[in-house]
Amino acid sequence: MRKVLIFGFGDVGREIQENLHVKNENIIVVDVDPVRIELAKSLGCSVYNCDLTKDENLKKIGIGKGITDIFCVTGDDELNLFVTLTARALDKNVKILSRALDTHQKHKLILAGADKAIDMNEISAVNIFNMIKRPKALEVVDGIVYKENGFFFKNELQIEEIEIPSGSFLDGEYIISVDLSRDFDLLMLGVLDREISNHFIFNVGRHNHKIDPGDILVVVGKLENIELFKEALHA
Repeated sequence: MRKVLIFGFGDVGREIQENLHVKNENIIVVDVDPVRIELAKSLGCSVYNCDLTKDENLKKIGIGKGITDIFCVTGDDELNLFVTLTARALDKNVKILSRALDTHQKHKLILAGADKAIDMNEISAVNIFNMIKRPKALEVVDGIVYKENGFFFKNELQIEEIEIPSGSFLDGEYIISVDLSRDFDLLMLGVLDREISNHFIFNVGRHNHKIDPGDILVVVGKLENIELFKEALHA
């Protein structure tokens, strides 16, 4: 039996739940809003009011131990990206469908591990459910993720932390203006800021952090492209 996790029980999460309930699925709802938690509980769902940015909570819920499908459908791109990335690290086989608030975020979610990223301006929650219920409609096959100009194999991708050297072409640049996908075919997930206690800043379009020497960029891509990027930083 499929065991489904819905992260975010707003309008989209509720509509997904209603469709899954008709199919008599085992549904787990996670939200930090007590009102939404009580609603999900009244509908017969298992509920967790917890912070999914903590690995131990993801494990406690069952990711890596029985969860078959995850819907990341909060209204926060940063949370959806983080949960997608962490859940994929815990379970390479779980199906993940994540919500993007605009088309710019869809590619980031795919590289972070989502099987499908949906721009909510383009599609309804009912169609989201149908996509994950009928995998052929995902327009992906096992082991392959979509890329704008072709396809990547998942096992070709890796995540790497890269320290920014003084005097590099990124020294003093703002995160919102950096486009590594254009020049190196890499996705920048975010930056670890040494100036504010190793705080990780996701690159989701809201933060305009200035990159300083010693900051750590977290990137996803093919190994050869990562190596080219490292060489360019020290050129």
